[in-house]
Amino acid sequence: MTQYLYGSAVQGIQSFIFQTNKLKEIVGASELVEEVCKDLFVENVTDFHPYNGKSGAILNASGHIKYIFDDRTECEKLVKIFPKKVQEHAPGITFSQAVVEMTGDYEKYDKAVEELERRLKIQRNKPMRSQTLGLMGISRSRQTGLPVTDYKPIMGTYEYLDAAANAKYFDPADGKKERTYEKIRKKTIPDDEKRPLLINLDKKGGNNDWIAVIHIDGNGLGTVVEEVCKLGAEKFKKFSMDLDNAVKDSAKAAFIAVKGCFEDEKNIPIRPLILSGEDYNLICRANFAVEYVKAFLASFEDKTSFLKDYHLQRKGEDKEIDNLTACAGIAFVKSSFPFYYAYNLANGLCDFAKKQSERKASCLMFHKVQDSFTESYEEIVERELTPKEGHSWQFGPYFYKKQDGYLRIDELIEMSNQLLNKEGNAIKSHLRQWLSIMHDDINVAKQKINRVLSIVGDKTDKAKKLNKLVSTLTNAQSRKIKEKDLLVYPVYDVLALHSVTYQDTNSKG
Repeated sequence: MTQYLYGSAVQGIQSFIFQTNKLKEIVGASELVEEVCKDLFVENVTDFHPYNGKSGAILNASGHIKYIFDDRTECEKLVKIFPKKVQEHAPGITFSQAVVEMTGDYEKYDKAVEELERRLKIQRNKPMRSQTLGLMGISRSRQTGLPVTDYKPIMGTYEYLDAAANAKYFDPADGKKERTYEKIRKKTIPDDEKRPLLINLDKKGGNNDWIAVIHIDGNGLGTVVEEVCKLGAEKFKKFSMDLDNAVKDSAKAAFIAVKGCFEDEKNIPIRPLILSGEDYNLICRANFAVEYVKAFLASFEDKTSFLKDYHLQRKGEDKEIDNLTACAGIAFVKSSFPFYYAYNLANGLCDFAKKQSERKASCLMFHKVQDSFTESYEEIVERELTPKEGHSWQFGPYFYKKQDGYLRIDELIEMSNQLLNKEGNAIKSHLRQWLSIMHDDINVAKQKINRVLSIVGDKTDKAKKLNKLVSTLTNAQSRKIKEKDLLVYPVYDVLALHSVTYQDTNSKG
């Protein structure tokens, strides 16, 4: 029996979602991507083909679709009409599709998937005609520079909207899109929580202006998927469902872990943006972001223990895979900071964490943006985190479980909390002075910290704890980063985390 494996993919999801700095548009864009893979695809398939969610649909999430057709004519019809429907539904999105012919049962399914991915890569390299071009004399959106298609009130103010922005805004009375919003909420927020999610960053609550843009991504999933594909389509579908449930359960566990930080508030200061496969992006208030990520990573390792049943092995290793791990990047920015740059930074931080952990352990990396602009994370390291040649403030990543030469996330949080009291405030001042001196003269900086240690003393338990804290924060660890031997210090990160967690920037008077 000849079957046809259809595949399509949305490219540039992040650039489409973070095209503007308005949270409502960002949320609407993430929902459009979700709809393309699910509601829109099902709607167009059922026009000429009875949709089979049990055996036909292999994957409908994360900007990717895989579906098996038994009839060539029906597959051809979808290939002809679906790109146009996608562009009409989400103007400005980039979309590619491909088909692979399969003969026989699913024993060659993994080869078909491999060939499908190869063809999709080829299609991605072919330029797609833009549907958002316009003549020079046409009015342009103030946000994106694209041709205006509508002029309507948004949150009480009339705005010029291009086609993409117009599609991203939705009327809450629109039942279809409201359901999509509810799907995203149900994936990440416990069912018994009825408060509205974060809509306007100015209304996020809390005592400071800092927010966290978070990107979480699983480690080594590509290799795992490749091995699961060899087990057949049914196993792959079950794996996809189990993974989806693991991510959703982890997001809810993370929410429960930080719920106490906003228990008495009217709105939930969290806004999930993308939750597809093991890829999770969200915005939340900065003061509980690290706790949230820590809880997510812990739950994710636990919930993906279902992998034991598959008896898979990593390439080059003898032991079986017990569970998945994940890495996270957190960009701490002011609420007015451009989301696109914040997301790029969070993504770069996540990539750095993956490289340092060799994609084998769960960890996080973060950075507090203190400039009015950002470059790539590598350029930030050179410009901001390098006081002297051979020395660096780039101490992370911070691991969920113990790792030689690194700090655990729990230890990072504990050290930040130790700076809270009166004695901690005095220590903070000395540590900031030490950071400045390190840029000028390392020997003078050593004298400074020795003086601080002598002032703190070690005669009481409290003094001993402070002494240990100062020593830990200012003692260097030897580390190789990008083929460079560096001496790294955790003090910069601890002070940054402490400030975004406890600094009061909203006090009046």
